[in-house]
Amino acid sequence: MRRAVAAYLFPAPRRVALSNLAPHYFLNAFRDSHGLDLLFEGEERSLLDRRRPGEFAVIFVGLSYEPSYLNFARYLHLHGIPILKKDRSAGKFPRIIAGGVAASLNPRPLLDICDAVLCGEAEPMHGDLTALLDDPAAIRELVAGIGYAAKPGKKTTIIQASAGSFAVSSHPDLAKEGNEFGGRTVLEIDRGCVGNCFFCAARHLYGESREADRHRITHAAEGAFKRGEDIALLGTGLESVSYFDDLLDRAIAAGRTVSLSSVRIAGFTPERASRLAAAGVKTVTLAPESMVAATRTRIGKPLTDDALFAAFAIAKEHRFKVKLYLMAGLPGGDSVAEAQELIAFFTELKKRKLTVPLSLSVSPFCPKPGTPFHKKQLMPKKEYERFRSAAMRGIGELMPRMPVEWFSWRESLLQVAFDRMDAAQGAAFLAAYADGGDIRSAEKRSGIRLDDLSG
Repeated sequence: MRRAVAAYLFPAPRRVALSNLAPHYFLNAFRDSHGLDLLFEGEERSLLDRRRPGEFAVIFVGLSYEPSYLNFARYLHLHGIPILKKDRSAGKFPRIIAGGVAASLNPRPLLDICDAVLCGEAEPMHGDLTALLDDPAAIRELVAGIGYAAKPGKKTTIIQASAGSFAVSSHPDLAKEGNEFGGRTVLEIDRGCVGNCFFCAARHLYGESREADRHRITHAAEGAFKRGEDIALLGTGLESVSYFDDLLDRAIAAGRTVSLSSVRIAGFTPERASRLAAAGVKTVTLAPESMVAATRTRIGKPLTDDALFAAFAIAKEHRFKVKLYLMAGLPGGDSVAEAQELIAFFTELKKRKLTVPLSLSVSPFCPKPGTPFHKKQLMPKKEYERFRSAAMRGIGELMPRMPVEWFSWRESLLQVAFDRMDAAQGAAFLAAYADGGDIRSAEKRSGIRLDDLSG
């Protein structure tokens, strides 16, 4: 039986996977030329041609989030594909090529598992990816000549697309499959970052802020409007994009609505808020990271308290809901003081009569490779729990109905551990996990304790 050439696996359930734009990019780039199909966690066959994973010559794997390594390893095991590349004989099993944010930040734990780990953005890889698909049997030889392919013992090179050379949006043929954005057409309009936060991997991985191609993004948005679809805009600094307001105006003129990944507080002006409201935006996401001004300055995000209160004043005037994102355990901070300042902020918010429908999300700080904070520690679990208890006591008294989401400390530990594993550790731990599907069992069988990698 002749093998189909390629599939793209995003190791998550279909609806979640299609909320990420990578499957849409790969389908658009390689469906017509190489018959590329899509694979999802929990599904026995590919989306379009109904093939089993083992029937493909090449499987691209997108790993944007470190805990998804577990899903990836388990997926291979459940479909009879050996975890370690040394156990996959040529021609009998697919070649595995990994990429994505997490894989680019630290490719080492994947080196003994994947035939190639490519670091950076997909657009400038197009020629090399085409060559790999044209000759899957020679993938390992071809990869040896690719500078941004991770090599054992060598510093990782990360490749970036230039401004205007990318423009990724939801593939129209996948609209009926849904996503986590309410089925909206998703448009990525910038990469990199206009800020310089010391904790954030976006600046390290993607560099300075770059805009997606205006013509192609506008064309995709207009196509969505003609199909009767609303849009969602993704990026790290949406308001800094030169045509951001134009997209809002186009949505308003078409009678469609817009949702946003987040709004930088510096760009949340009264004029822009009016336009956002007219475009149907109901909720804005603000991420000050900390309620302690000194902490914000220390992490490279020098936002004043007055700017925060001004943002809430604008939100109240335009009747926006607000999602507030914070981190616990930031370097140099004090958990008790952070909890106290959080309560003090909400107290002052009520005193100024600036309360709006509000939800709070808190995650533990994760030191990321390549950032100035990469050698910092993940806060201990007990300290995270103390911070949560102190914060919730105050919140319960001040704002008892406010939804609060506390991100898993265990998932943060997984992120830090995978960001610090080497090739041997990654292979041993993921092979053990794939066989049993349990983290504690994998620690015991591999001899690798995740806690030992968090400090």
